[in-house]
Amino acid sequence: MLTGGGTGGHIYPALAIAQRLKEKHASIEILYVGTHEGMEAGLVPSYGIAFEGISAMGLVGKRPGDVVRGLAALAQGVTQALSVLRNFRPGLVLGTGGYVSGPVIMAAALLRVPIAIQEQNAIPGVTNRLLGRFARLIMVAYEEAAPFFRGRARVLVTGNPVRPQVLEADRHNARLKRGIHPAEKLVVIFMGSRGSATVNEAISETIPLLAGKAGVKVIFATGPAHFDRV
Repeated sequence: MLTGGGTGGHIYPALAIAQRLKEKHASIEILYVGTHEGMEAGLVPSYGIAFEGISAMGLVGKRPGDVVRGLAALAQGVTQALSVLRNFRPGLVLGTGGYVSGPVIMAAALLRVPIAIQEQNAIPGVTNRLLGRFARLIMVAYEEAAPFFRGRARVLVTGNPVRPQVLEADRHNARLKRGIHPAEKLVVIFMGSRGSATVNEAISETIPLLAGKAGVKVIFATGPAHFDRV
C-alpha cells in the first residue's frame, strides 16, 4: 500500500516506486490511498494503479476553525483507512508525505502493519517527521535529512526515486514533438506541480521580454488553478 498526496512532490516518487516494484515482482498487488480532492486522484489511475480515497485535511499553519475541521477529517480518515487496510491486508505501507499519509500510517500502526517512509527533501516535511516514529524503515534523499528522524527506525540514504519516463526521455525527440528547432534556445519556467500565484504574476510580466527575442522559445507551466488567468 502506498500513500502520499497533495502535490506532485509526494505523488511522483510513490509512482516511481510502484513502477519499479511492478517491474521486479510481476504478481505484486499495489493499492494507492489518497484523497479524492488531491492530484493523486487523477494521476494514480492513469498509471494503472488501484486507488482508494479517504478524508484528510492539513493542520499546520491553519486558522482555528480549519484546525478543528482538520482534526475531524483526521479521525474520519483513520476510520476509513482502517477499513481499507483490513480489506487489502498489505504486507507493507509506504508513505511519501502529505497530510493524507497521516491517517493511513496511523491506521497501519494500530493494526501493526509494517511501515516505511520515503522523504524527498533535505529538510523533511512535518507529516513525515511526525510519522517517522511509527516506521521500521525511513528512506531519505539526502544525508542532511537523517538527523530529523530519531527512534528505532533504520534510516537509509537512497536518493529520490525517478520514473522510467523521465530517465528514458530523449531531448532531441522532445524538442521535435514541441516543434522546437535544435538551434533555438529553450526556457522552461515552472514552480511546483500546482504552480505559484506569486511566481505566475511575476513571470506573466516578464514573458513578453523573452517572447520577443528571435530564436527563443518559452514553456511556462502555471499549475492548473492559475492556467486560465495566465
